[in-house]
Amino acid sequence: MKNPPGHLPSFQSETKPFTAGVSQDFFAWMPTKGPAGGRLVMPAITVRITGTLDVATATYNGADVWRLIKQVVVEDRAGKARWQLSGYKSRIMSMVLLGAENHQEHPSIAVGAGGAVDLYATIPLCLERVHTGEDFALPADEFRKVTVTFASASEAATGTAELSNLSLNCYVEAHWYEEGDADGGSLVFHTPFIVSSQDFHNTTQCRIGAEGVIHDMLIVKESTTAGGDVITAITDVRIAELGIPLRTRKDLVYGYRLRHGLGASGPATPATERFLEPVLGGYALPVISATPQTSLHHGRFVEQCLLDISGGTSGLSVIMRQVIPRSETLMALTVAKHKLDPNQPVRVKTRSKSRRAPREWDARARAVFPVTLPYDPKRSS
Repeated sequence: MKNPPGHLPSFQSETKPFTAGVSQDFFAWMPTKGPAGGRLVMPAITVRITGTLDVATATYNGADVWRLIKQVVVEDRAGKARWQLSGYKSRIMSMVLLGAENHQEHPSIAVGAGGAVDLYATIPLCLERVHTGEDFALPADEFRKVTVTFASASEAATGTAELSNLSLNCYVEAHWYEEGDADGGSLVFHTPFIVSSQDFHNTTQCRIGAEGVIHDMLIVKESTTAGGDVITAITDVRIAELGIPLRTRKDLVYGYRLRHGLGASGPATPATERFLEPVLGGYALPVISATPQTSLHHGRFVEQCLLDISGGTSGLSVIMRQVIPRSETLMALTVAKHKLDPNQPVRVKTRSKSRRAPREWDARARAVFPVTLPYDPKRSS
């Protein structure tokens, strides 16, 4: 993930109270231009929840503090949900996309009154483990809002832990970098991806409706088990429509571990990165996973596919990251805001790095590949 300048912090939203069952919208706290006058772009956001709660009966597992978030949605100006997952699933997908080494786990909260909550729930908007992951970042002028729905005490509790007296607040931090500066540069039309989940319709099958090319797919189970459900009983997986033959769970995990440079097993000491990795821990099964060599032109689009597994159980779902066509609405808004000339030659980020006018783009380049246009910040609104 591209880091912001070291001397400048992230942009912080207003702080809002945590009320069980209520959805809070966070918007209009991000400027669209950075301090150097360039276009401001977000590679990630972090949902922060702070305060105290009471715990009874049993320790509240630190991995479950994300469950205080019933759902988090990141929405762009065209109304598309770029990220829409529960807190539990967001934690798993965040670690997979950013790497467990970049994850800050919350400590467990002991039985007693006034247990401290200090959650950092980071939602990646660009990618750490793929080729040129910054192609996917979300510009501030294309961002609309973050909606956080808060869980009740009973919804957030796991195992035999009982929660009460939730005295919490929430705010959102936007991490950023700049494209260009006050003297100009290039403006990028970034490639969008969406992250969402879909439930299995029985214990062994999930009919998936796709909007784009699936670059990551994980099987998970979300229930009230403390720390999450292990799904190592699944023995094999197949998706005929995507050309994925019958693959064993062991082979899928080994391939994921090899591509991401992970050790064969985690250390025995809790709270270390390899111990937390959800695939190695058995909490997620990677059916499809992007690698450092994965590029935008990889993958095949199918509108529907059927995921078949053996050894399934009730309550399974899939988390997917799909690369989707660029929004014509967002492109028009960006052209208008920055007073760009859509008829001038642009750079289309294909393998040949061709330079063509927009009317000459092929369908794939128009829909998916990042393109850049010369940009004068002084003309932007």
